[in-house]
Amino acid sequence: GYFVVETNWVNNEKTTNRSIKGYINLLSVFNGELYASGRFATVGNIPVHNFAKWDGKKWYPVGQGINDNVLAMQIHNNELYVAGEFNMVDNKPFNYIAKWDGKNWNSVGSGTDRTIYCLTVFNDELYAGGCFTRAGNISALGISKWNGREWTAVDKGMNVAKMGSIGAMTVYKNEL
Repeated sequence: GYFVVETNWVNNEKTTNRSIKGYINLLSVFNGELYASGRFATVGNIPVHNFAKWDGKKWYPVGQGINDNVLAMQIHNNELYVAGEFNMVDNKPFNYIAKWDGKNWNSVGSGTDRTIYCLTVFNDELYAGGCFTRAGNISALGISKWNGREWTAVDKGMNVAKMGSIGAMTVYKNEL
């Protein structure tokens, strides 16, 4: 497996600490702390289950962790949204998306029926792209948006069975 090597300077001497056995695939700064997701069960001897935070001095678990890959992270309305291939967060069912308020994991409606690959914010709404066909209780072919209360479709979406999935999104010149 891969590992992260932390490099520190103490008394003008470089030290290293191979504290994560596995790999990190995403990083995001939220409320002054660095959040890391990937495939790792522990940081040092601390169980973190694929998701951890760093406060500049020490790694911490974020709740009881996430059971599978986080493929996207996005800050929106002072919450950290995570999405991916997972269906359990804090040992509770979550359908491919969850949000962290700094203290607790919360649901994003009833999530989606399949993997979410990307998240972005446009016109103060959170957009999710992936290979799903439903978001919440609506038909949403590969793309949907969350307004903080409910999922809504984005036009007709795309035919994920014929065209595959949406793997990346961004806003450019005020267009999604």
